[in-house]
Amino acid sequence: MRKTDSMIIVSTILIQVLFIAIINIQISIMSDFKNLREFLPLANLSILLLSGLAIVSIKRIEQQAIIQAESKLLKEHLWQVEELMSSLKTQTHEHIRHIQTIQSMLYLNEVDEAQKYLEGIAESNWP
Repeated sequence: MRKTDSMIIVSTILIQVLFIAIINIQISIMSDFKNLREFLPLANLSILLLSGLAIVSIKRIEQQAIIQAESKLLKEHLWQVEELMSSLKTQTHEHIRHIQTIQSMLYLNEVDEAQKYLEGIAESNWP
């Protein structure tokens, strides 16, 4: 979430609280309620608008939190895929090396040594 978003949200809520506090102070010190009756529709509309803005701001916070959580999960998944690719690349390299070794032994007609080499590979990789 950007810093400006946080400031807008906090400012909205603080302005609403300040506005309600001013209205409460005016009500407590007023002796003539005629002026208050004229002012109340505007005050109610202002509070309603500020409440709507606060709700929109809170929804935006929720959306930003969801986006951040998804981003974190995607980064973790990407890291896991990269680790898997690295592991597969290492295994592929080992398999190619074993095949080349066996191929060289057979080319040199060292069949018994190739058979022992294969048995060694099988024993070391057997679960």
